Amino acid sequence: MNRERKEKREKSKGAEAPSPALRALVLLFSFLFALFSGTASALTPDRDEPVHINARVVDINQKTGAVVYHGAVAIRQGRMRIDADRVEVRTRANKPQTARITGNPAVLRRDDDSFSALVIDYDFIQKSFSAAADANGRVHAVIQPRPKPPRDGHRNP
Repeated sequence: MNRERKEKREKSKGAEAPSPALRALVLLFSFLFALFSGTASALTPDRDEPVHINARVVDINQKTGAVVYHGAVAIRQGRMRIDADRVEVRTRANKPQTARITGNPAVLRRDDDSFSALVIDYDFIQKSFSAAADANGRVHAVIQPRPKPPRDGHRNP
């Protein structure tokens, strides 16, 4: 009886959600919100939203800390969206290290703002991000102007 319980527990451990990878995606969204909004204060409402991930396949390797979603990957959190062919998150000691988003193109969106590239890399340690050109040889971004803050207590029209 004890052996059966132990085997059942070990099986369920293998099926647990990769919380470090999910945390990495939440951190990635936080970075992207800051990139699009220009201010961290705009993060709060969406940061509290759940993360929804859809993909054809997910590969989880707890030994190496790699989580790979591939095949029409769609990730949503609040107003933020990532559409890609593949999203790979690497963790070490339960801490996110890197995320790589690839597609033809990979597209990040928040409201009317967007960013697209063939490859988008994020380094959680260095808090740096880089992107490689899409099939047309370009990285493309659209960032809408933000309303100016009111001055002297007056509202903007």
